[in-house]
Amino acid sequence: MAVLFSPKADYTEVAKNQYTVEVSIPNFIKGESELALKFGYKLEDVLAPYNVESKNYSYKGVTGIKEYQPVYDEKGQLIKALYTINIAFANPNHVLKIDKVRPFPELRYDKNLTLPLDFSAIAKPIANPSYPSPWIL
Repeated sequence: MAVLFSPKADYTEVAKNQYTVEVSIPNFIKGESELALKFGYKLEDVLAPYNVESKNYSYKGVTGIKEYQPVYDEKGQLIKALYTINIAFANPNHVLKIDKVRPFPELRYDKNLTLPLDFSAIAKPIANPSYPSPWIL
């Protein structure tokens, strides 16, 4: 059975459209666990900020989500991952700015598990010998 954990992630804006994301990893098992990070952002139109906020997070133009700097404790256990994220997006006439950002980290214990899960592919029908009359025993 694979278990997913959502580690804690904090971010700091270090420059325009550049962020440092610190992911705390409480239960990383070397050789078995995998860490994945998605980083989304919403844009705002500076000329009309009251009606142009994106409804969904965008992931286009985001780099640095695959490489991280590991931080180990005194026992050699990975406890944090530091990501440097850069965002490049089309900005016509420089009227768009990044309004909100959000890191989405995932810690996987089973490296063969990927998201999103395809439940229809892994679900197996249960045989019902009394079908189509389920009330007959």
